[in-house]
Amino acid sequence: MNELYNNNINEKVNKIISKLDLVEDDELKDLILELIEEYNNLISVIKVDPLTGAYNRRILNRIRDYTTIAICDIDNFKKVNDTFGHVVGDKVLRLVAQTLIQNSRHNDYVCRFGGDEFVVVFCGASEKSVINRMNAILKNFESITDLEGLTITLSVGVSCYSDGLSLNEAIEQADKALYAAKNLGKNQVISYHDIKQKHYNKSFIKNKR
Repeated sequence: MNELYNNNINEKVNKIISKLDLVEDDELKDLILELIEEYNNLISVIKVDPLTGAYNRRILNRIRDYTTIAICDIDNFKKVNDTFGHVVGDKVLRLVAQTLIQNSRHNDYVCRFGGDEFVVVFCGASEKSVINRMNAILKNFESITDLEGLTITLSVGVSCYSDGLSLNEAIEQADKALYAAKNLGKNQVISYHDIKQKHYNKSFIKNKR
């Protein structure tokens, strides 16, 4: 996950700690250290999804520089919960999140966007490299055999930065590409650029579930 954000937080905390020697009151020092610990705990709760260990969507408000967005949705996840139960469903969510995190770089953000949907924000990565990376991740899931015979597949929509495009608008574009991936058979990666170039019928970018 993104180290730049974590480093920014750590720098602020370290500045406070470096000035503790100037505080003569020992009781006040202890109180400051307690507040720093509580602050770190609060930051962790605010930015991290407790089930999966990925960032939660609040982190998206802090991202300023990005090049490419990928939205990943677990195929047929409701059927997984209905058939195998929520314990297995939670295990699938954690596995997907950790796989995305392990295959992201230190300056990328992996966020649980909601339910079984994850957003990966890439900083300094081209659309082509992200598509290749996401296809490799889909391939990786084919080799997983420790989920009671359950096969995990993802549908992925990709959008890249263009002048004047906000992060939220890029996410909306990636979501439209995700709709297309779902409706064109699932378990695949489609970019918003593909939709524009190939002029998919509008029915392909609706009702992804």
